[in-house]
Amino acid sequence: MERVKKYVPAFVASKPLSTLDYIGSYDSDAAKNVQLFHVLRPRSAAGIDRTSGQMSGDVTQNAGY
Repeated sequence: MERVKKYVPAFVASKPLSTLDYIGSYDSDAAKNVQLFHVLRPRSAAGIDRTSGQMSGDVTQNAGY
């Protein structure tokens, strides 16, 4: 989280104009919107379904998703 907050605005500002035009809009709100739950990605429904009912315990969705 610290890295995103520190470096994303500088990375976006350093992109050449041609890159900005090609992508359409390279603006990023990541630095101001990043939250702790973003450290983990969401689990797929298929992955959760595959583990349902196994002895190791059911796998659930990561908090925040």
